Amino acid sequence: MAAFAGVGASVKEGTTTFTNSNKWTLSVKNATKDVTPIGAPGSWAIYLGTLNSWTVKISGWFDTADTAQTNLLALVGQSVALTLNVNGTPNGFTGSAILNGIDPNIDAQNPETVDFSFQGSGPIAFA
Repeated sequence: MAAFAGVGASVKEGTTTFTNSNKWTLSVKNATKDVTPIGAPGSWAIYLGTLNSWTVKISGWFDTADTAQTNLLALVGQSVALTLNVNGTPNGFTGSAILNGIDPNIDAQNPETVDFSFQGSGPIAFA
């Protein structure tokens, strides 16, 4: 399997590419429900997979000239289309997500950064 360097990755909000993002993290999960019956063999719990969900965190250098960042500053609570490319087009994930957090980090001794957090709404697809 080939390894990819993150430098070839990218993030888009709609059709607008982030110009100053430096990291994105995607977490895809499945909820489970304990369906262990009384007297389960071997005392092992039994689980049933239920709903899938996903979240995304995009981190970057805070930049008011980055159109994707400035668009998002006004969209908390709104659904947006995201494209998370692994190593440039077309290798990436796409889906709709609700912007549920903006966390600027301002430090006198370091570059200003910002994190954008999203809750996926519906499926995320890899293509």
